[in-house]
Amino acid sequence: MPSVRLKVARRLCQSLGGEPADREVILSLREGECILELIRRLAAEPGGLWENLFDEGSQSIPQDVLVILNGSIVSPHDWSGSLLNDGDEVMLLPTFDGAEPISGNCICPGEETIHPDNP
Repeated sequence: MPSVRLKVARRLCQSLGGEPADREVILSLREGECILELIRRLAAEPGGLWENLFDEGSQSIPQDVLVILNGSIVSPHDWSGSLLNDGDEVMLLPTFDGAEPISGNCICPGEETIHPDNP
């Protein structure tokens, strides 16, 4: 079955009420599913960790979440058009506050450092 790897930055995971163990998951992928549909599906699952990651009112991911697909930033305008493929990696990071990152560099799953000028 096709799958994608979802990684969530520690700071974003904590703001969603998750534990560090929740920061990286392998998810089954439905045929023709896009980033927005994947997050919408996660938000509908019981457990609450993902429900704050999808805004039912606007039918979107909050603007303070940065979505990266296979190492490239995905514009919010493309969340519904970016189809996912088997083996893709989706990273969710908090956006930066002003000109400086929220906490220097964003520490992501696997402890790699994402530098603001080189995502």
